[in-house]
Amino acid sequence: FDISYAKAKKFIDELAVDKYMITLKDFDEIRKHTILKLEFHFRDKMERNRVKELLYQIEGLHVTSAAPLNIEVTHHDATKGNMIEAVCEYYGYAKEEVVVIGDSANDLSMLTRFPHSYAMGNASDYVKDAATHITDDNAHQGVAKVIHSLLENQ
Repeated sequence: FDISYAKAKKFIDELAVDKYMITLKDFDEIRKHTILKLEFHFRDKMERNRVKELLYQIEGLHVTSAAPLNIEVTHHDATKGNMIEAVCEYYGYAKEEVVVIGDSANDLSMLTRFPHSYAMGNASDYVKDAATHITDDNAHQGVAKVIHSLLENQ
């Protein structure tokens, strides 16, 4: 996007987001804050899956992962796809003017909503199936290749 820092800051300020990340270990301390996102990291995949299943049962949550041993929890509307749609609406862009690139389950909400979606070559098959295109993996500059191709075709 051709936007200035001031425009981006105005958009963030309008969303009333004043902290991007907070790390707290004491549950009583956590309860004092407005929680925007929880991220859990596990040593064991079975334990991660057990917790994930419990979280799926709680109404109003969006539960996903970006790595084999993590869980990301947000409000059910706080997804990458919803956010990119909100940015498009705010600035007047059509979905056809946007390119999204992802490699994990937490990218599915954007890969499935935009016609120019790319999965990284290192993504799982279900992520690749959600995208309209597949690029090279991280080790072979997949993102750079998509950007280069788009710039060449302008």
